Amino acid sequence: MKSLLALAFLTAAAFAQPRDIFDYTGQNNAAAGTKRLVFIAAKGTHGGGGQHEFFAGASYLARRINETYPQAFSVVYPENNWPKDLTKADAIILLLNHGGKAADDVNIKAACDRGAGFAAIHYGVEAFSAKDEWYDHMRLVWR
Repeated sequence: MKSLLALAFLTAAAFAQPRDIFDYTGQNNAAAGTKRLVFIAAKGTHGGGGQHEFFAGASYLARRINETYPQAFSVVYPENNWPKDLTKADAIILLLNHGGKAADDVNIKAACDRGAGFAAIHYGVEAFSAKDEWYDHMRLVWR
């Protein structure tokens, strides 16, 4: 009986569809207890071809998280399709050529105030026009 149950479980796992990194509705409607990670990534680069491929990096990380951690659901938003609702986000990860838009985003601030994790990778930390609190945000602290 145990081997039959194990076979059924393995068969179901083999046919399970991976979570789509662009399924924003699916992430929003994921089961309670699911950790929702939101990547926001630039499609362009500030270097030559193959350098600073933020969108490719975010897509790879999100797919690996979805494949490896059944209780996580990662999605990737291209910079030109900025997320409008982050009320369920457990973490927000930026991979941008400049973090200015994120520094001024009230939805990101509200998510972090609620306890969501936050990371800015490489040039996503730059926000020259932002207030000092942007850099506080990098330490997950708001005044």
